[in-house]
Amino acid sequence: MALWPFSLVWPGGLVNNQVPLHSDLNKLDEQQAQAADGSAWTDITFAGNYPYFVTDATGGLVCLYNPVAKYFYSLGVSGVDPVGFQARSPFIVRTAQSLPAGAGLIPAVGAVDPVRGTMFIGGAPNTSSQSRIRTNTGLTTSWVAANTAKAAGTTGPTSAIYCLGTIDKHFIGYASGEIESSTGASAGATWANIGSLPNSNARSSMAFSPTLNRLVVVTTGSTSYITSDDGTTFAARTAPANFHTVFWSSFRSLFYATTNVSPNFYSSPDGITWTSLGAGADHPGGTSAGAVQFFEYRRLIGCLGQGHLALSVDGLASWSEVAAFNTIAGFAARSDNGFQALFANSAGDHKASLRIGA
Repeated sequence: MALWPFSLVWPGGLVNNQVPLHSDLNKLDEQQAQAADGSAWTDITFAGNYPYFVTDATGGLVCLYNPVAKYFYSLGVSGVDPVGFQARSPFIVRTAQSLPAGAGLIPAVGAVDPVRGTMFIGGAPNTSSQSRIRTNTGLTTSWVAANTAKAAGTTGPTSAIYCLGTIDKHFIGYASGEIESSTGASAGATWANIGSLPNSNARSSMAFSPTLNRLVVVTTGSTSYITSDDGTTFAARTAPANFHTVFWSSFRSLFYATTNVSPNFYSSPDGITWTSLGAGADHPGGTSAGAVQFFEYRRLIGCLGQGHLALSVDGLASWSEVAAFNTIAGFAARSDNGFQALFANSAGDHKASLRIGA
């Protein structure tokens, strides 16, 4: 398989009466096919172009993309009130969100149901029903507080996800070890604490495979993690290294997990049996401190580690470092009808890539 960056078939150009070999033409065909499948050309275009920059202090802590509403959302805090905006590329025109006020909510995590278009944001305070806000439509005036208070002692929302298919639930993971769930139909209105979990570790990162109908939840700096195939019952698992972040690649049908030491990456077809990708696959910026964000568009996988954005088109076997983004807080990417990524920091600085594809 041809891999970007492509090499020239005839580095010095064709000369008079030179007859191309079959291998030369096959190489051209191979590279042309890959350049048109959303891997190499996306790599090149996406990597060098972040033309959209805007500072808006109403957002930056949590970013989401809603494929139903077709808007990016960026949420932040002003005083004791959550604030935010919605916008389409190129983010020049932004519409303020009307959010439940006065609760002291500091947005920390969020997730989107890509079928219904419902969304939720979770954060502090720790025991209030206002620690989660939700919207059924993504419209600026449709945000309301959840009607279920968190259990006493629940601290630090650290991860969130929506699981499709038969699970059909939103999940929030907490630093204190709890996991809460809300059915997709309730759109984050009613939350229940999942009891009898195998351990009380912090729930640092979640990934869901719709193919396997499996949720994987890992703990930063621990070999202990848990999985569930129904969103209710969780099984204890042991990783071959201290995992930090977990990610599901739909294109490759693999889970990927990061560590804070070399080798940085492991892969798994089922979220249970893991294989090291070796030191040669290490991220150029490192992947420690949980500072890892993943995105995927067809064959392209991007990984933001320690403020360094790197791209891979070969299943994380090798990386091209393309940019440095310091103190990233919010991140969102769209992959419907093309691809675009949005990064933001806690100061409200937002930077977005070109939109690739249709």
